[in-house]
Amino acid sequence: MNPPEDASTPSRIGPYRVLQLLGEGGMGEVYLAEQVKPVSRQVAVKVIKLGMDTKVVLARFEAERQALAIMDHPSIAKVLDAGTTEDGRPYFVMEFVPGIPITDYCDLHKLSTEERLGLFIQLCGAVQHAHQKGVIHRDLKPSNVLVTVPDDHPAPKVIDFGIAKAMGYKLTDLTLHTQQGHPIGTPAYMSPEQAEMTGLDVDTRTDVYTLGVMLYELLVGTVPIDIRQVPATALSVALRETDPPKPSDRFSTLGNHQRRIAELRQTDPGALRSRVRGDLDWIVMKAMEKTRTRRYETVNELAQDIRRHLSYEPVLAAAPSASYRMRKFARRHRLGVATGTAAAVGLTGGFVLATVGLVRARDAEAEAAVQAERATTQTETARAALTFMERAFAVADPNEPGSGEVTARQILERGAELIRTELAGQPLAQAELMTTIGNAFTNLSEMDEARPRLEEALALRRTALGPDHPDVARSLNDLGVLYFRQGRLAEADVLYREALDIAERTLGPDHPEVAGKLNNLAVSLSNQGRAVEAIPLLERTIAIWDDDLGPEDPKLARALNNLAEIYREQGDFAEALPLHTRSLSIRERVYGPDHAESAVSLHNLANLYRDQGRYADAEPFYRRSRTIWEEQLGPGHPRLSTSYFAAAELYRRQGRDAEAEPLYLRSLAIDEPTLGANHYLVAETMIRLAHVYREQGKFADAESLYERAVTGLEGRPGQEARLAEALEGHARLLRATDRTDQADALDARVRELRTGAASEG
Repeated sequence: MNPPEDASTPSRIGPYRVLQLLGEGGMGEVYLAEQVKPVSRQVAVKVIKLGMDTKVVLARFEAERQALAIMDHPSIAKVLDAGTTEDGRPYFVMEFVPGIPITDYCDLHKLSTEERLGLFIQLCGAVQHAHQKGVIHRDLKPSNVLVTVPDDHPAPKVIDFGIAKAMGYKLTDLTLHTQQGHPIGTPAYMSPEQAEMTGLDVDTRTDVYTLGVMLYELLVGTVPIDIRQVPATALSVALRETDPPKPSDRFSTLGNHQRRIAELRQTDPGALRSRVRGDLDWIVMKAMEKTRTRRYETVNELAQDIRRHLSYEPVLAAAPSASYRMRKFARRHRLGVATGTAAAVGLTGGFVLATVGLVRARDAEAEAAVQAERATTQTETARAALTFMERAFAVADPNEPGSGEVTARQILERGAELIRTELAGQPLAQAELMTTIGNAFTNLSEMDEARPRLEEALALRRTALGPDHPDVARSLNDLGVLYFRQGRLAEADVLYREALDIAERTLGPDHPEVAGKLNNLAVSLSNQGRAVEAIPLLERTIAIWDDDLGPEDPKLARALNNLAEIYREQGDFAEALPLHTRSLSIRERVYGPDHAESAVSLHNLANLYRDQGRYADAEPFYRRSRTIWEEQLGPGHPRLSTSYFAAAELYRRQGRDAEAEPLYLRSLAIDEPTLGANHYLVAETMIRLAHVYREQGKFADAESLYERAVTGLEGRPGQEARLAEALEGHARLLRATDRTDQADALDARVRELRTGAASEG
């Protein structure tokens, strides 16, 4: 409804004929007016109120006019003209936006959560544009964001930069001050720094905060803090110090209003709570952090996280956790409810010499160690585990009939039989121990044996615990590791993301198990050439583990190593070196200098030196790490394959092809039988060996390897770069053997692959 008009409404403002009063604020009035020349159109004219033309108000008014004039964005109202009325009051003319506030529009048209998020992303684009032009709005709220429907597509328009603050340069020759004791903004949407009332600590993150409040309201129909319930004298303190509830929690307190709010989003209360809980809660709360440094740095970061959520990708936001310190205390002082199960896992893990750590991203392993976030059913599980282990290992007892020589595989197979028969009716114990056996088979590279055990454990847990339980997340993660080790990276990603989502919702975003799942997903993404997505996940992993587990924990060393490897592969050696150095320091202190884990960091430092062209420095590090692995892990271990491949790369780059060739062959001899001919790491080794054969003139051998590599990589998501390398190498061979037409066809395919990768990046 329009405000009532009175005799003070002017008939004209400059050359514009006033039609009606649209609205008024503390310092100005906005009129709908008609322009006749040079074009006929309706416009909005904003003019300072009579009696308000003080120096401060004039400065603010001039600031808004200049702010709007320098911006050019479809979602920001355009300035068309400016002038002064006959009585000396300044005015400016902007496009008339025949819209309604964004919250009203969404409710009127019953937009779904996804549709609301789409509009909000458009709004973020407008505010980001203003920030790039050096302007902070400082009073974002629904009434300043109107929605219009051009071409049948709703679009937001930001209006009223009346209290905008310039960044980095002056918008006006008049000085714009914020009077101490007089906050700038609308209380329900005001940031904590605005509530300080000094005006000295406001930057673009103030708009990030108010956008967070608007998103909160768009999602659950109310603002975080009901200022009507706060005495005026306490308002500033409340805005600065009161931690608002998460949107999903706030929605749960709305009683009878919940159904109406849900209906306006085309859903029901339970579904709306579930829809908001998790990603959207975290995104909103990160935008609304009281401490600016913990908010999104830019509006664009906020919009990107919403896009990640809509694309079913992990978001970068982390929910504030009031219980975080309490959880840490509880974990430090927890008595061993699960001691029996942990001991059983340790026995099995020690017997089969499970592989740990990351080299060439080969060993991204599950965060499947049994943590004590269990219910009282763990005690029963622990007892069952101990009984089970006694029975399973009886097959290796020389005093038992028919024991003889037994292998780890035989013990595990015997164990799987016992789980089904001896532990019938104890599904949690069955799942725990089937997980142990499945992971052990994975670490033995017996993937066909591992998968049914891990799938059985997942099914048992889902049935017994429901779909949203930390143990279900652990099983999903274990299966993800299996797929990763098989080179099925896209399938692994799906499982990792589901596991991460459950873990974050049930354990909290700062839990060390969440960090383990972030680490695994990041490693998988980096192996698909998606380093930009992987880096923030690993940074978050490091922050959680460093804070929760301490600076000397081997898990932290693993994450530091993984992040360093990504930077190395990107050629950012300055970032990689301190990370690798810190990782090595932790491992040598924890494990000793001659341990297999310390050798991981030695090996990766060698890779770094090699990539820097420091070949003489790299070679002794390769030799030392390889010697450690040979002594501790045996000659057929996957890490030896990694070592052979890396040393071969070192020799090939120096033109020492004769020395590189046998090392590539030794790497293939280890990997191909265990990983399979179509694994991406096997294909990579084939490509590099084919390059050597091509340079040596062994064209038939080279061509066979190129073709086998292409077969293994074709159609594999995330392997476009390796496929392009294989095709390019094959094309060079074809040109060397006068098959130009075939080479041209392969080159065209290479261009297509690389163009597609560039556009996606």
